Amino acid sequence: MANIHWKPKLTEKQVRTLPAGRYTDGQGLMLFVQPSGSRQWVQRIVIRGKRVDIGLGGYPLVSMTEAREQAFENRRIARKGGDPRVKQEPVPTFAEAARMVHEQHANHKNERDRARWLTEIANHVFPTIGNHPIDQITTNDMLNVFEPIWNTTPTVAKRVRQRVSLIFQWSIVKNFRNDDPAFAISAFLGKGNGHVVKHHESVKHGEVADAIAKIRASKQSASVRLAFEFLILTAVRSNEVRHAEWKEIDLEARTWTIPDEKIKMGKEHRVPLSDRAMEILEQAREIKTNGVVFANRAGNAIDEKKLADTARKLALGGTPHGFRSSFRTWCQDTGVPNDVSEAALAHKEENQVKQAYGRSDFFDARVKVMDDWANYLTG
Repeated sequence: MANIHWKPKLTEKQVRTLPAGRYTDGQGLMLFVQPSGSRQWVQRIVIRGKRVDIGLGGYPLVSMTEAREQAFENRRIARKGGDPRVKQEPVPTFAEAARMVHEQHANHKNERDRARWLTEIANHVFPTIGNHPIDQITTNDMLNVFEPIWNTTPTVAKRVRQRVSLIFQWSIVKNFRNDDPAFAISAFLGKGNGHVVKHHESVKHGEVADAIAKIRASKQSASVRLAFEFLILTAVRSNEVRHAEWKEIDLEARTWTIPDEKIKMGKEHRVPLSDRAMEILEQAREIKTNGVVFANRAGNAIDEKKLADTARKLALGGTPHGFRSSFRTWCQDTGVPNDVSEAALAHKEENQVKQAYGRSDFFDARVKVMDDWANYLTG
């Protein structure tokens, strides 16, 4: 075994027998044990200033020793400014990647279809992100590409999005990135049926901390201030926060369980609570209430328009619902897998096959995501 220069925390017996959960071995190496018993090695590492998770394979196919050696090698590469995911192959621009996929993987019935496949991408995508490295493109970039054409030329837009998604899938296989930022944009763009959808204004995720500071310093009631910050920290919808009840909160488990009748997708949604979210609940307990967490003077749920009015009066730059978009973009920019971020937002799965078989709510993974989001906003 190579000299790994750290004192590991896990033993071989623990790796084989630990129950479901997430366990740290040291230096970013973690063992994820699923309820099914499957065990996966994951390394959390900073690459070029961005913290990402790298899957190292499943145990016992990848042994404890092999996982540690690979984790050590990844850190060595990252310290030198490299990216262990790239495997020394230079990262292409989106345009370069598109041409490679067009040449190698796109199926065309005839020469006309072959030419149109790349021409439509060149016309609608290259001007915005063609020169961007494929590993640095975000969901926000995708919105900038597709918003102008999503409702004006919906057939072309959907066709182009499928091709763009294929290019990102290729980049995942090539280890240039670990997600497809084109996958989730329809949730923000609407049905693409020619009807223009008005979107909620959102704040750039780097400016959300300033918005929270404005909320805390405002003259709004304690309930409104606490509810608004809680909404941002948990990335849920405003109605779900306004009608949150103490009976839904498990303080010991640090979990808020929203019942199916209160959730838009009609399915019970569990929300992990960060340290700051728990602090907010502690403060909210001092408010007179008839069972709701964030109550008005009469002890009932705060008014429906109160949060939106607060956002406008404080000039936060976005609506309460728009902060969900801020969270989604932060997830994209920090490498959170799409399935995890979509579960955090309680979005309904569009793909019927995935909806039928993808029953996991990724709760264990979301615990860390919500902690990281809170730490990003509050330090």
